[in-house]
Amino acid sequence: MRNYYQASSKLDSFCDLIIEKTQSYNASQKKTVQKPKRIDSVFARTKDHLVVSSGTFFKKPFNIIKAFYLLKKHDLELHEYLKESLADHVQDKKNIKWDGQAHQMFLKMFSNGKCLYNVLNTMHKLGILETFIPEFKKIKRKVQHDIYHIYTVDAHSLIAVRELAKLESGNFKNGFPFLTSIMTEMTSSDRKVLYLSALLHDIGKGKKGDHSILGRKIIKDIGLRFKLSEKEISEIAFLVENHLLMPILSQRRNIDDPPRLGLEHVSANDLATEKIPF
Repeated sequence: MRNYYQASSKLDSFCDLIIEKTQSYNASQKKTVQKPKRIDSVFARTKDHLVVSSGTFFKKPFNIIKAFYLLKKHDLELHEYLKESLADHVQDKKNIKWDGQAHQMFLKMFSNGKCLYNVLNTMHKLGILETFIPEFKKIKRKVQHDIYHIYTVDAHSLIAVRELAKLESGNFKNGFPFLTSIMTEMTSSDRKVLYLSALLHDIGKGKKGDHSILGRKIIKDIGLRFKLSEKEISEIAFLVENHLLMPILSQRRNIDDPPRLGLEHVSANDLATEKIPF
């Protein structure tokens, strides 16, 4: 099944590229193509697309991450030729040396959910997300053989980010007013922790063993590499390790039971293995 999803994903990306090139050609024939406006010395934009205005783009890996940051900031899409160039570049240079500047630019995108899913999904489709976070490659197109998951692990993780963004934007205000109020009142720092936790909550599924426990260890490695604060690493690690706590309680326990004392530090793993008899 993983091979099937790998192949179908490539086909999907190829078809998208052909459609975009066809639309671009039709626009050029009708002379409706807009002259790009400069954003800085490297990037420019049309009405809907980000383009490169300098041949120095690939000389600095930081520019790749900045391109996606600008997509999010200005609510743009990659021009099809830039998209194709990025995919080819990542294919040729699989071990890109990312610096701290690129890591910090990437983290800036997580301060709110605006366009975050679209940007991360584009990075993922082009193979950039897995080069930037190598641990993500382990869960790419990984199939989950159970009744709870209908998406591969990578798609499931990205969709978790998308649903949080919908919560922040007020899409669920009628059904979940309390959760919506919490999300909208959060600081940008707290949102960063929450969105990163959603993206990486199943990162441990690429290895054998309890993926929640493994995920906690992986988060610490990623956090140090991205120079997150100790507090941020601790919070993300906690959320990743315990992300099964709510579904386990809701699906296996009577949620109307009165709370019991002494359960402040119960883990999802303890509940799942029936170590806590309640």
